[in-house]
Amino acid sequence: KVMYKGNQVYTCRSDTNECTSQNGNCSQICTNTLGSYYCSCTTGYVLNADNRTCADINECAVANVNCSHMCTNTNGSYVCSCPIGYAVIADSRTCADINECLINNGECDQNCANTNSSFVCSCNLGYSLNDDNKTCADHTPCAINNGNCSQKCIGTLGSSTCACFNGYLLNDDNTTCSDINECNKSNGNCSQMCSNTIGSYSCSCTSGHVLNSNNFACNDINECTVNNGNCSQICTNTNGSYICSCTKGYLMNSDNRTCSDINECLTHNGGCEQNCTNTNGSYTCACRTRFNLNTDNRTCSPVCGILYNNYDELTLNLSGFTKCFDQPYSHITTSASLAPCKGSTWVFVGGKNSNNSSTIVLGAFGYSSLVYTPTTST
Repeated sequence: KVMYKGNQVYTCRSDTNECTSQNGNCSQICTNTLGSYYCSCTTGYVLNADNRTCADINECAVANVNCSHMCTNTNGSYVCSCPIGYAVIADSRTCADINECLINNGECDQNCANTNSSFVCSCNLGYSLNDDNKTCADHTPCAINNGNCSQKCIGTLGSSTCACFNGYLLNDDNTTCSDINECNKSNGNCSQMCSNTIGSYSCSCTSGHVLNSNNFACNDINECTVNNGNCSQICTNTNGSYICSCTKGYLMNSDNRTCSDINECLTHNGGCEQNCTNTNGSYTCACRTRFNLNTDNRTCSPVCGILYNNYDELTLNLSGFTKCFDQPYSHITTSASLAPCKGSTWVFVGGKNSNNSSTIVLGAFGYSSLVYTPTTST
């Protein structure tokens, strides 16, 4: 900006914002203006004579700021409050009476009457207020020895009657009470067991059941859901109990929980014709060398081959090895002498040599070391 004074020309710098440096030394609010600035205060404060610092306004000293009862000054504000028996309403200034009788009957034993900033307890006809100004004393016959009642005495002006607590019945003398056995009527509505107690009763359940949340019915406990009922294999829940059992091939032990493998081979060799091998929960059949297991997985059939001698071709049964060759050598050269082996499926390679030696070598699928030596020869 350029200014002229006489013949002199002056250049002015732009405005400086004094508030950017130490808030213009203002204690609260600094407002910049063109070529200057000024300080101000927040609500509840007033600017001091130094035009920089702020002092709290004591609102309570200004016409009591409309508080209906008590005013308490705070930094930058104030609070209205009330004496005992009153409470500040929604406008935060006015006090209204508290109706103490609305809360627990003002702790009065019988009657409660609200007053301005307080309340008063009183008693019904036949009663008088005790020194605590809250509880009431009975002036009926019940005040002396409970009116001779064993449990409850209900007083009226000048007279009284006896009554009993829940679970008791007033006797014919109209003063004493006897326990009611609730279990005698419909089992106390218990689904299983009912136990009478003095003045009451309780329901309970037999083993294997649990009492329902209604305290009357009983629900079955499924023991199998917890650690499989300690059964080593199968657990079957029953009403009020459970049963352990075993899978096929196992036998229940005497503890009625664990299972042991059944050795099927100990009974009739497991139905196997030759070899029986026990396994966990089962067994397998097998055959001796030179036999095949049949499709029934139990019986065995011999392996097959062809028997040759120098002159004849015959079919023999290796399973009848001893029977077929328990006769003189000369007798096994004809098919008639091999009747014990007739109809077999075994075939062997071998036979007597040209000089009719008494030793026959039998070969069957590589078993060339099998040798038969007849008892006699011709």
